[in-house]
Amino acid sequence: MRQLVKFQMFLERFLVNMTDDVQVCFVKEIDHIGIAVNDLESAINLYVDLFGAILEIDNEVVDQGVRIAMLKFRSGTRLELMQPLNNEGTVARFLNKRGNALHHCCFAVENLEETLSKASNSNIDLIDHAPRQGVDGQIAFIHPKATGGILVELVQR
Repeated sequence: MRQLVKFQMFLERFLVNMTDDVQVCFVKEIDHIGIAVNDLESAINLYVDLFGAILEIDNEVVDQGVRIAMLKFRSGTRLELMQPLNNEGTVARFLNKRGNALHHCCFAVENLEETLSKASNSNIDLIDHAPRQGVDGQIAFIHPKATGGILVELVQR
């Protein structure tokens, strides 16, 4: 519960506004939710067969050490499933600690570079200080220390 309260405080502080006059980041929408899995094929089959999801993307992001499947539901909601390519990297470490679990929440923003600059100037702990290429566009991550323990991804849309 404490983690959710901290995350809510982050949302109010960073995503809504830092002061009454300065908006740090305009979030267009929740782009997707990321889930780390040990068996990508089984996870894809579960969401396709049980929930009627459509597989949009199935791709490797070698520099991040993951294979990613992006699923889309009839409502437009998207779910990103991530399986590590090896026993190294952040997703592999995450799975070793927590098993299959919710990994991150991704928000779509209009201008990622500007958002990161404003966040940095507002002393928000960032993992990425510049955009990098993700499986479906330019992305960056905010450190969980800044968000009450929730890993937040930003994607430019």
